[in-house]
Amino acid sequence: MGTLAPRAEWFYEVDGERRGPLTLAQMRDLVQVGAIRRHTMVTAPGASESSTAGSCRALVVAPTHDSILFPQGHSKLASLSMLLGIASIVPFVGYVGLVVTVFAAAELRKHRELKGDGRAAIGGLLSLFFAFLYTWVLFH
Repeated sequence: MGTLAPRAEWFYEVDGERRGPLTLAQMRDLVQVGAIRRHTMVTAPGASESSTAGSCRALVVAPTHDSILFPQGHSKLASLSMLLGIASIVPFVGYVGLVVTVFAAAELRKHRELKGDGRAAIGGLLSLFFAFLYTWVLFH
């Protein structure tokens, strides 16, 4: 006798679009990378109505050890933008930070499953402030 393959009976919603069917393992992978979050609506096998992923015990995944600077599921460009924003206190780093922030924003817009909007925004604002400050000091 062969083993039974896991049945793909899970569904989830993104921007009002139902996606699936997926296996429980696939759903847990999506939770782990942040594509499915606590408030994402999911439909479990045999369920007649959707519920939030946070209320489904089967989808609870033990936390993994992540890097503080580049956590899993976050845009690395957004994290780099934040770091460059902080480092913008050094003359002219702010200009590089602005360029990285533009690329981070484009990546976050293209890959909506990634997190990091706040990091990119903070990095961009810090970079903009210090770039403006150094430009003003240079030309006045």
